[in-house]
Amino acid sequence: MIPFTKVHSNGNDFILLEAANCPPTIRDAGFIRRLCDRYKGVGGDGVLVLSDSPDSEVAFHLDYHNADGSWETFCANGTRCAIQYFGRTQPAPKMFYVTTGAGKHRAEILADDLVRLQILPPSHVTDMLEIATVSGQHVDSGAPHFAAQVENLTDELVARIGPEIRYADIFQPRGVNVN
Repeated sequence: MIPFTKVHSNGNDFILLEAANCPPTIRDAGFIRRLCDRYKGVGGDGVLVLSDSPDSEVAFHLDYHNADGSWETFCANGTRCAIQYFGRTQPAPKMFYVTTGAGKHRAEILADDLVRLQILPPSHVTDMLEIATVSGQHVDSGAPHFAAQVENLTDELVARIGPEIRYADIFQPRGVNVN
């Protein structure tokens, strides 16, 4: 049996695992895909794996895996969930640091169980790009994003152009989050 906690933030839901309590297979892409399957698994947008950090100034290290099993450097919503979980389950100071694949982030546990996460400044911001008839910018804030302001946003528009932008040649081989 693998112990897990289901967490959510801003419409995203994740499966949180503590590496110390789990077998090494928790990082296998096939296992993650099965775990995130909403019909046959637990269901989630991704898997958060908390592990000890070798850095004594850091409370924990967080690995994020997308539902397709791929590893990603950072997920802000997932990191906030992990910070809140850590604050609820460990004797945590009010302010501490967390590392991810994107680097070291400052975290705070606030009143009423709220969390503040100071993410690193974007490492990459392009000029405006035109992709799938949408103008936006490629921004890497720890994870790659294509950010665009769209008037009259509809579910149909998202379903039609979201995948086209996500998997555009310019963002290969990993793709990009579309916002």
